[in-house]
Amino acid sequence: MREDGAPRPDAANPGHRPARIDWLDGVRAFAASYVVFHHIYLGLFPGFPDNPGPWHLGWLMYGQLAVVVFIVVSGFSLGMAPAQNNGFLKGGAATFYRRRAWRILPPYWVALLFSMAVSHFLLHEPPGKEVNLRSLLVHGFLLHDVVPSNSPNSAFWSIAVEAQIYLLFPIMLMLARARSAAFAAATVLAVVCVLHLVAQNVAPLSRLDHLSLQLYAAFAFGVWAADEVYSPRPRFRNWPLTWIAFGVVAALIGLVLAIGFPRFAASYFWIDIAAAFAAAIAFIGFVEGRSVLPKLLSARPVDFVGRFSYSLYLIHVPIVGVLMFNPPIDNPILKYAAVAGVVFPVCLVAAYLFFLVFERPFLFIRSWGALRRRLVGSIFAAGWKDIVR
Repeated sequence: MREDGAPRPDAANPGHRPARIDWLDGVRAFAASYVVFHHIYLGLFPGFPDNPGPWHLGWLMYGQLAVVVFIVVSGFSLGMAPAQNNGFLKGGAATFYRRRAWRILPPYWVALLFSMAVSHFLLHEPPGKEVNLRSLLVHGFLLHDVVPSNSPNSAFWSIAVEAQIYLLFPIMLMLARARSAAFAAATVLAVVCVLHLVAQNVAPLSRLDHLSLQLYAAFAFGVWAADEVYSPRPRFRNWPLTWIAFGVVAALIGLVLAIGFPRFAASYFWIDIAAAFAAAIAFIGFVEGRSVLPKLLSARPVDFVGRFSYSLYLIHVPIVGVLMFNPPIDNPILKYAAVAGVVFPVCLVAAYLFFLVFERPFLFIRSWGALRRRLVGSIFAAGWKDIVR
């Protein structure tokens, strides 16, 4: 979900604040695109968490880790403004909630209706998995990680989690103002670890894990990273943070090779936390300019996709479901390439059109009153042109 931010001022020019960090949209682009390729892979080779496909494509099984990166980006982006404002939200918590709801809900609700229509009319719904009014209401109110219901779109789970994280964001900032952003992140991490252990060992509270508690820590890591970026006394300026992040990723790769993906996926709570920490420290390293990756992530095509990555994430699942086919190709890698070569471009085009109609207007029109005025003005202008003609 896109929020422009600015990096820590240059040491030689402490007043400098670039308008935005270009590579953030690049990170979003890669994360969203990876999720699409992940779902194409699962559609062609079902059986998750087992991998019935070729081992060469096993790296496409880790869709949840891309969501973790999204959440860290969200915390990093939203933490930029408070980091420059002594830890305070401009306009307060109420303004933040209103702006977040205005930003994420309209395109999400349209995507929900679209997904339900596709699921009901174009896709085969297994008995007992049909979408219905309960699905609409539970997903519409973003309660589907709390209240059981049939899902019309498997990507929607993270939208509910992120919306609930937003509710706690002002509390995270209160902790940061009281001590530090690092203290707030450590506190959130400690709380979610305790709650996870309770869910694992106290049967009546097992549903706590349905809240994907580790993503709260991922968001807090992103907020902490933003605070470090803007700190007048950065503590990690001389640290090889990007290489440390790569080291954590290498350790995770070694772990999955040692234990296998099914056991790896069963430990996603802890894996997600490690991956989120790696992403957060990598972002600090990127701002310090010690990696070539920011330049690659800022490339114009990547930046372009990043601008509508939220729309791509919202609507790709039903499109993948409709377009999925099994070509008569024996080589599984070529088979996947053939399917992805058709499905992914269609997802991109559809997502961009969706962005133009249902997401982009809400980036510039910030209230229902402004939206009504814009619509009335457009209708009036169109009518006046007809009269002039």
